[in-house]
Amino acid sequence: MSHVNSYTDDLNKKLAHVIGHVDVDLDAQFKHIRTSETNTGNFLADIVLLSNEQIDIAMIATGNMRANSIIKAGYFDLRVLS
Repeated sequence: MSHVNSYTDDLNKKLAHVIGHVDVDLDAQFKHIRTSETNTGNFLADIVLLSNEQIDIAMIATGNMRANSIIKAGYFDLRVLS
C-alpha cells in the first residue's frame, strides 16, 4: 500500500502545478458549451492560435471540454484540465 500512497502523493504534487491565471470565471458547463459560444471555447481556441504562427483560425470541438463546471477566476493548475 505504501507504493500506491507514494504514487498518489507524486501525482497530486504534479497536478497542483499552477499553469495559468484567468481574470474571469470560465463557463465550461455542458448546457452552454454544447449550444453556444463560451469564453472557455474562445480561451482554448486562442491558445491554439497563439501556439502556431502558421494558422489563421482555430475551432475546438466541444467534446474535448469535459469540465461541466464554472472554472473560477484566479490561478489554475493541471487538476483543472483533468
